[in-house]
Amino acid sequence: MDNNGPIVQGADVDISVDASDPAGISDPLSYSFDCDGDEVFEIGPQTDAAATCSFGTPGQYDVNVKVVDDDGDFASGSTMVTVLTPQEAIDDFIVAEIEDLVADEDLNQGQGNALLVKLYHAIQKLNQGKTKVAINLLGAFINQVNDFISEGVLTPEEGQALIAAANEVIIAISDLE
Repeated sequence: MDNNGPIVQGADVDISVDASDPAGISDPLSYSFDCDGDEVFEIGPQTDAAATCSFGTPGQYDVNVKVVDDDGDFASGSTMVTVLTPQEAIDDFIVAEIEDLVADEDLNQGQGNALLVKLYHAIQKLNQGKTKVAINLLGAFINQVNDFISEGVLTPEEGQALIAAANEVIIAISDLE
């Protein structure tokens, strides 16, 4: 059982299960998912071995799965999903990635600082409850990343990963307003 977390609050997390039955297709499996750890399976039973859960509050959540075959035999498992605040997501996802790009010399220190200052200010504004200003700062960050892509400073892959992370945070902030 696996998930694509950590995620920022309000975002979806994809949960996937890898299970099999010795009898193969003659004994099909069904999957049920308990997204909030309360032992009530909100999703399923279904034949799909994947589900999507959402969390509006930061923290750590156990997501449980129950896999049942046609004979009534079952197995269960769980995965821990970490849900971050927008501030934590900026720091854990984006700042860390920029620091790696500077360490790997894909960005020089000045270029890294130009991006980091926007992110640190966005975190500061979020801490002050100024969400619109934080969103604008993240927009400026995205514009700077696009400039770095256009100038060949960042590869499209490097830049798009930063932009996707920033957009995910923007969506989370917007949903909190």
